[in-house]
Amino acid sequence: MVVDNSVQLRRGEHQAARQTNNSTVMGIPKESLEKKLKEELETVHLEVEDLSDGCGAKFQVFIVSPKFEGVKPTIKRHRMVHGAIEEEMKAIHAIQLKTLTPGEWEQLKQS
Repeated sequence: MVVDNSVQLRRGEHQAARQTNNSTVMGIPKESLEKKLKEELETVHLEVEDLSDGCGAKFQVFIVSPKFEGVKPTIKRHRMVHGAIEEEMKAIHAIQLKTLTPGEWEQLKQS
């Protein structure tokens, strides 16, 4: 029976830890994310859409930056973005990224 109590205690501690971790995820303002991306990635074009009804926890981001030139595959570009907004990512639950070079963006606009 003592074993059962210790198991219950551990489960309770784990649930409390999850609740604490969840309560710290507050989201960030869209404008803060835009500002940081513009500064860090020297964007030519940037679209940020908050998909979380304004709570700032889920974003869709379209980024055009010359810093992506020569960077392939796409996952490396995404890692660059995540690195640029490392602190902000602590408050973001989900982010969808589309990353293009200025040349790729021009081709997309012409098609």
